[in-house]
Amino acid sequence: MRRLSGICLFAFGAALQALAQVPLEIKSPPLAYRGTAATPLEISAPALVYRESDASPLGVSAPALVYRGPPSAPLAITAPSLVFRGNTLQPFGIEAPALVFRSAVLSPLMISTPSLIYRDAAKSHVEPSTSVLEIIDVPTDPVSSTYLSLDSAAVDTDQGMTLTYSGLPAERGYGGLIFMDETPPRLAAWFYTAANRPEGKFERGRLPPLTGNWKACIGFAPLMNRAVADVSQYADCLDFVVAGPSSIGAQPTLALPDTPLKAGHDVTLTFGSLPPANCAISIYDTTGTLVASHYTNRKPDDSWTLRFSESGTYELTITYHGSAVRARAKLEVFP
Repeated sequence: MRRLSGICLFAFGAALQALAQVPLEIKSPPLAYRGTAATPLEISAPALVYRESDASPLGVSAPALVYRGPPSAPLAITAPSLVFRGNTLQPFGIEAPALVFRSAVLSPLMISTPSLIYRDAAKSHVEPSTSVLEIIDVPTDPVSSTYLSLDSAAVDTDQGMTLTYSGLPAERGYGGLIFMDETPPRLAAWFYTAANRPEGKFERGRLPPLTGNWKACIGFAPLMNRAVADVSQYADCLDFVVAGPSSIGAQPTLALPDTPLKAGHDVTLTFGSLPPANCAISIYDTTGTLVASHYTNRKPDDSWTLRFSESGTYELTITYHGSAVRARAKLEVFP
């Protein structure tokens, strides 16, 4: 007797033991048999066993079995059960290529395919072309306060800023640019105004690489005699945001592999449309501990291959310049 075995045939009847919550599709294309069997011919495909409801479409397909040629002895082709135990949270497909048999056999021929057993949960499936990044945009509308105004609430560190002031009282003024994302806040720049100049501009060509939330403030004598970092001492303040060079309006992308991320395996993250800065890409665990980091070296497109030592939920963040997070994503890593 000649026997061939392997998971290359996937033909089955249908016996469904659980109901899917959304469309469930099972297909078994036709069996094509051409020839006259000189002796008994038996082809059987036992049941598909499915024991779980899935939260998204499930497709199971088996291409045709093609047999050509009359056997001169009994021919048996069997396909044992498919057993599927799992919960699919994304579209899930099982496919088996066709078996093509073209020959006459002079002795009994048996072809069998052992059971396919699936017991895992396909919880994450992201197409490579799909970005999973959440972009944190900066405001770009004009902003103004009692005495101060900016044409845009976002300021590029390399392009600097022009702060306009008007309607000042007839007192000497003390202005400060204060970085608010430190504790305590940092006085990063300052300026003065004359008592006889109620209107004017303060211009600065570049700003320190401190990205994030800032305030421009102004106070007056005799209550103030110098610029300070304490915003409560000023008469008026204006909020604005400092962003890295050429990063205002940036829309980077992140593509994950088309298979779930697994601990102990190499994972390649692919990035596109990054701003022209040495962007820092960082990954943190649920305790906020940094577990991995990567720098793009000003490349607009980049890839990073790393390995997670443990399964779990991680947060990926991207900073274009300085410390302000401008994009982030949740990563699920499976055992």
